Amino acid sequence: MKKNISSLVDASLFKFLLIGGASTALDFVIYTLLGRWLTPTPAKLISMLCSTLLAFLINRSWTFQNKEQGLLKSLGKYYLAQAANITVNVLVNALLLYLTDNRILAFVGATGIAMCVNYLLQRFFVFRKKKNGGVK
Repeated sequence: MKKNISSLVDASLFKFLLIGGASTALDFVIYTLLGRWLTPTPAKLISMLCSTLLAFLINRSWTFQNKEQGLLKSLGKYYLAQAANITVNVLVNALLLYLTDNRILAFVGATGIAMCVNYLLQRFFVFRKKKNGGVK
């Protein structure tokens, strides 16, 4: 069991967390700046698109160091993983809010669980490396 957990916790996890934090900060900055000229919804849409695209590019080249598959294919898989991440986040938030009636606890719990799901999806789905001469 210890070996299985240690194989999941490597440098990619820490890089993923660092890029996630930087991406969130970029999202906030772009959202705030665009908020001077746009209403909140388009400003947030643009800021999320910019920050997730940057996170994708850095995670692809640095965090998971995987350029084996084409850019468009991995980008498509990335946004599928993001859709799953958002779904998990919203559902866990709703469940925890229902169970605890505490918005902060629900938010933190949902964010933590969704972050774990997002990391696993990116590592084993989006940026999964081929094994043994091309066999996945």
